[in-house]
Amino acid sequence: MADPPRKGDAGNDAAVRPEPEKTSGLAPWQKVVGIIGLVVVLLVVIGFLIGGHTPPIQHGTGLP
Repeated sequence: MADPPRKGDAGNDAAVRPEPEKTSGLAPWQKVVGIIGLVVVLLVVIGFLIGGHTPPIQHGTGLP
């Protein structure tokens, strides 16, 4: 709640300050990177839960 004006500030426009603009705190590119990161993490977790199999070459058993 704002303080009531004091006697000396009744006609002084310099005492009135505009409210600063409120921002969300994140730039648009930060939001995009965060969303992409969450999607990647969710895909990895879902892959582990489903039990996705990897090709043998990634485990070293497919090499001659």
